Amino acid sequence: MTTTATDGDNPEVHLDATPRALKVSIEKLWAVKTNGVNKLYSFSSTVIQMTGLAPATGILTPVNPATGLAYNVVFSWQQPDTATDYELRLSTDKDFTSDLATIPVTSSASGVVVTVGPYQTGDTRVNLMPGTTYYWKARVTRPLYSSYSEVRSFSIAPLPALVPGLLAPAKGSTGLGRRPSFSWAPVAGTALYQFVLGTDLSLTPPLFDTTVNATGFTVPRPLEIGGTYFWRIRAVQPLPTDWSMVASFTVAAEPTVPVPPVQVKTVPPPVINLPAPPP
Repeated sequence: MTTTATDGDNPEVHLDATPRALKVSIEKLWAVKTNGVNKLYSFSSTVIQMTGLAPATGILTPVNPATGLAYNVVFSWQQPDTATDYELRLSTDKDFTSDLATIPVTSSASGVVVTVGPYQTGDTRVNLMPGTTYYWKARVTRPLYSSYSEVRSFSIAPLPALVPGLLAPAKGSTGLGRRPSFSWAPVAGTALYQFVLGTDLSLTPPLFDTTVNATGFTVPRPLEIGGTYFWRIRAVQPLPTDWSMVASFTVAAEPTVPVPPVQVKTVPPPVINLPAPPP
C-alpha cells in the first residue's frame, strides 16, 4: 500500500510496531501506533502493483554438466512507489503448500535484482535440482505489506545424457585372450562405474556385474575358448548416466597341434650269399 499520514508534522509514517487497534473506513485506514507513544494516524490506501517481474513464466534454466546443479537464477521487478523491503517465495507447487525458500530482499533501487541459486550464500543459496519446475511470487513488506504478485514458474533443464565411450576391446573384436582387459573414456564428475559382461545381447543374466572405481577392468577368471561375449558400461555418481552401447567380442579358439608328416624310408633288399656246392 501507499501510505500518507494526516499528521502535518510527519507526512510519511511507517508502522514499525504492531498496532493495538486497526479499522478501515471508506478509502481510509486508521491505526494506533503504540511504540512508546499512543497516536492516531489515518492513511490513504491503494493497491501496490508489482510490475516488470522476471524471469517470465516458462523460462528454462540450463544445468552445469560438471556439477549436476543448475546455474543461478536472477529475479527482478520494478520498485513500486517508496517500497524498500520485499519477500520472494519459491515453491515446488503452484499453491505454495511446500515452500522451498522465503527470501527477504532489501533494495531502494528503482529496479530490484536478486540472484538465487546453488552458488550463492545466505538466504539466497537454494539448491535447484535438474528436471524440476519451480513457482515464485513476490510482495512488498515495507513500508506496508502488499498482496503477492501473480505466480510465475521456471524450469531447470534435465541433465544431459552422458554416456561413457567404449575403448577396448572394440566392437566385433576377435581372437582375444581368455582374460581380456576392458577400458572406456572417463565421464566428467564421476569416478565410479558399473561394468556388465554377458553371453548374449540382453546381458541377462550377467556373467559379471560390478562397480569399478577406475576406467579399466580385467575379468577375474578366464573366459571360454572361442566364446562370444557382450559388455557395456555406465557412470553411477553423482547420478547414473545412460548405458553405453553394447559391444561384442570373441575369444580365440584353442590352437590345433599340427601332426608331423609320416616319413617312409626305403630299405634296400638284403644280400644273401650262398656257399658253393661241394664237388
